[in-house]
Amino acid sequence: MNRLIEIDDDFENEIQAITARLFENKRLEIIDFRNDEAFREWYVKTTGTDFSDDDNINSAIDAYNQKDWCATYCNPSVPPALFHCRPVSGTFKDYLNDANGYILRYEEGKFQQFKCESLIAYENTIAEAKNAEILKRANIPPLFKDKTFATYDAQNESQKAALAVCQRAVEKRQGLYLCGPVATGKTHLAIATLKEHLAQGYSGFYIRTVDFLQRLRPPSNDSILLDRARETSLLVFDDLGMQSDTQWTFEKITDVIDYRNANLLPTIITSNLTLEMMNEGGLEYQRIASRIEEGCECVIIKGESYRHKLALERAKRRK
Repeated sequence: MNRLIEIDDDFENEIQAITARLFENKRLEIIDFRNDEAFREWYVKTTGTDFSDDDNINSAIDAYNQKDWCATYCNPSVPPALFHCRPVSGTFKDYLNDANGYILRYEEGKFQQFKCESLIAYENTIAEAKNAEILKRANIPPLFKDKTFATYDAQNESQKAALAVCQRAVEKRQGLYLCGPVATGKTHLAIATLKEHLAQGYSGFYIRTVDFLQRLRPPSNDSILLDRARETSLLVFDDLGMQSDTQWTFEKITDVIDYRNANLLPTIITSNLTLEMMNEGGLEYQRIASRIEEGCECVIIKGESYRHKLALERAKRRK
C-alpha cells in the first residue's frame, strides 16, 4: 500500500539547512577563485573582461574546472558509451542538472552549454543506425538509400512538375500514380516520397510488383507480406505492368489497391503504362485503372532514359 509521507517542520528545516550549506560552499568557492591568479588570467583571456556578477563567475568556474577534462577526453575516434564532458565542481545545481555530454563555452557575453564532439559523434552514429534500420524495415533497396528529393535531377518541365507533385503529396498524404518511359526517375521520386513519409514517423513499405506476387505464390504463400502491403501507412508498388498477367495476379493486385483505398491509405504506384494504355488492355486492367484513379493522382513523367545517358557518358570516357 502506498503511503503519503508527511513532511514535518523539522524535516523541512533540515532540507533548508542542507541547501544553505551548499550555497554557502559555492559562495566560498567563488571567493577562492576570485583570488586565484591562474583563474583570473584565464577568465580575462576568455571573456575579454574582468569579473562581473557571481552567476557568471559560477558558470566560469565550472568551465575552468572542465577544460582539462574535455581536452583529455573529447574527440574520441569511437563515440563513448559514457560521456566525459561535464561540470566537475560538484555543486547542488550540477547534481540537479547533469550536463553530461556538454561543454561550457563563452559566447555572446555569457558561458553557455554546447554539445561536445563526443556527444555529437554519438548522436550521429545513433541517428545513422536508426535511419538504416528504418530503411531496412521499409525494404528500400541499397541502390536507392541516398535517393531523395534533393538528389533528383529534373531534366525537363515534366520532371520538375512531377517533383513538385511528390513534395505536395507528402503534406497531403496522397496516393500517386507515376507513369512514363523507362528510367525517367519514377522509382527515385516514389522512394524519396516514401522517405519523407518515414521521417514523419509513419510506417511505409517498398516492393516491386513482380517480387510481391512471387512471394505470394505457393510454396511461399507469404500472408505476412500481404497483410503488410495492405496495412502499411504508405505502400510503394513499383513497376506495375511488369508482372505476368493471369487471373490470379490481377486478383492480388486489385485486392491490395481496393483494401488501401477503402481504408484511406495512400499508395504510390509506378509503371510504364499510362491509364489510357491500361484502359485499352482489357477488362482486368480497366478494373485496376479505375481503382488507381480513385486513390491516386496521375503524374506522367516524360524524358530520355537516364540509364541510356549514363551509358553514353561512360562510353565517351572510355574513348
